[in-house]
Amino acid sequence: MLYAERDDFKDLTPIEQDEGPSPLAPINYSQKYKDAMDMFRAVVNANEKSERALGLTEDIIRMNAGHYTVWHYRTSIIVELGLDLQAELKLMDELSTEYLKSYQVWHHRRLCVESSRDLAVSELKFVAELFYATDDPKNYHTWVYRQWILTYFDKILHDDDRRHEFEFIESLITDDIYNNSVWSHRFFCLFKLGWLETTLDNEIDYVLSLISKAPSNMSSWNYLRGILKVNDQGLNNQRIMQFSETLINAKSASDDMRPPLPALEWLADAALEDKNPIATKRYLELKALDPIRKNYWSWKSHLALSA
Repeated sequence: MLYAERDDFKDLTPIEQDEGPSPLAPINYSQKYKDAMDMFRAVVNANEKSERALGLTEDIIRMNAGHYTVWHYRTSIIVELGLDLQAELKLMDELSTEYLKSYQVWHHRRLCVESSRDLAVSELKFVAELFYATDDPKNYHTWVYRQWILTYFDKILHDDDRRHEFEFIESLITDDIYNNSVWSHRFFCLFKLGWLETTLDNEIDYVLSLISKAPSNMSSWNYLRGILKVNDQGLNNQRIMQFSETLINAKSASDDMRPPLPALEWLADAALEDKNPIATKRYLELKALDPIRKNYWSWKSHLALSA
């Protein structure tokens, strides 16, 4: 039944969308959506904060999950009426799964969990389950939301919460070592939140052990560059240099395997950083091995020559 025909809304007069006298390209809304939005304008015009208004916002959101104005009004209703946030989170569990990539869904969810650590911990569990349930452990919106939880509640999280987060990170890396999102999240926890409880050398050892399993994985190599940079260290780290040389020599000795390009690029960039003339030779090797990016490697070799 349309809202305009419902007895429980008969005290309100629907307000149609004003597109001017001669709209150039009016949107062909469905009758159901137009009816709900006309009634929503009437509710907003009356500044009504009620259970029926809340139900109206849910109906509209289910038709258009990206309607920011409706989400905002829904939040104001919940706050003004002091409604149960747990009940709202139950609804959000459904909507977050159905509309996984909606900014508005995740923003509203934030507003619902800002009140206590207990909600934060349950939300971390929900997000972890969502990664597996949707088979999308690289979804940007979900990661941003998870990092917001950790940042917002950082001061009241327990050591066990942090330990569980690293266990979660390592389980995702084990599942997919190429998942750049989880490498980025590890960096965020260690260096942005300051959760580093180990030495830089130990973290380097951890990364090198994983690079050994997938030598051409750019995610782990880029992470390695990042942890050196954030610690004000250059690429000319002797352990990493020796590791890269060993990888290259081992692969080069094989008849059908080219050396891992990230290892060769590391040696080239380290040489360029130190103004070592061998950088030019390294970049020309990369140009021969990686013809798709030959112009890039030519440019890098010219940089090395002019260094």
